[in-house]
Amino acid sequence: MACWSSTIFSPGRTPDLNEWLNEFELRYPWPVGEAQFLNPEIIAQRAGAFVVLAAESFDVRLELSRDAYIDYVLTETNVSAAVRAGTPIDSIRPWCEETIAAIWPDPGKTTREILFPSYFVCAKPKHRG
Repeated sequence: MACWSSTIFSPGRTPDLNEWLNEFELRYPWPVGEAQFLNPEIIAQRAGAFVVLAAESFDVRLELSRDAYIDYVLTETNVSAAVRAGTPIDSIRPWCEETIAAIWPDPGKTTREILFPSYFVCAKPKHRG
């Protein structure tokens, strides 16, 4: 039996952060790569030699301050790609702090519940014969 669990690596979202994240992703686009989006349904379709026994999608919920959230967002691959392309990292944090302040004014004291999409899949090999 094999089991997979994953938190989909993303900046994490809340309804009021979606517009800000869209602007962030336009400003610092995701690099083109070979990564493929996965979820329980896609894994079940591509299981090949496996039979999916159980699967569930859920959100991991974390309480983060604004500063902690920005720290996390700055670890994303789109930020790394922007830095490799010549954008100074020292210019990205101030942009984040200035633009997010309209929807999340308190940098250190107020926390928000941030949702990180996740899933769990458990499968076993198909029997041959």
